[in-house]
Amino acid sequence: MNVLIPLDGSSLAEEVLPSLQALSSQERPILLRVVPPVAGSSTCPDAPDWSDRNTARELDELITEARAYLARIAASQPRPVETRVLVGHPGEAIVDAVSRWDIERVLMTCRWRSESWGRTADWVWHRCPCSVVLLRTGESISPAEDSASSQLSARIDELQRQVHRQQEQIGHLQSLVVKSL
Repeated sequence: MNVLIPLDGSSLAEEVLPSLQALSSQERPILLRVVPPVAGSSTCPDAPDWSDRNTARELDELITEARAYLARIAASQPRPVETRVLVGHPGEAIVDAVSRWDIERVLMTCRWRSESWGRTADWVWHRCPCSVVLLRTGESISPAEDSASSQLSARIDELQRQVHRQQEQIGHLQSLVVKSL
């Protein structure tokens, strides 16, 4: 089971790291750092389409810094972790990574701001096709809490997917009705 742990380089995001100890031996943690796109660059480092060399150099520097950051974090962990870097909007990149890398759960911290988790956490929570565990700062998951939390999170996520599928079906039926008129 792959577990994605997005990190943005902040101490807030790193508060999720103690929770890695609660993961089972079957769970493979993948640390992700999303680098923002540079104006004039492609959003994919594997398929460069840059307008000038300075833009390419700037993006390369950001990716190199992100890889070094993740290497430092990985080296400090008591268990092996995989590290990856993507370029793009953080929320979109996380959701895309979930689909491409067969991720079964996302584990990340969030900021609580007057009934909102923060833009990236909110984006991931509402669009991710897998379980998402959001830890408010200062929290970590114990193994006992993880099991109950995972089950509840999985059930909530499944209900959200059902609602989404039903909304799509309603939209399809509405388009059929309009066409038949």
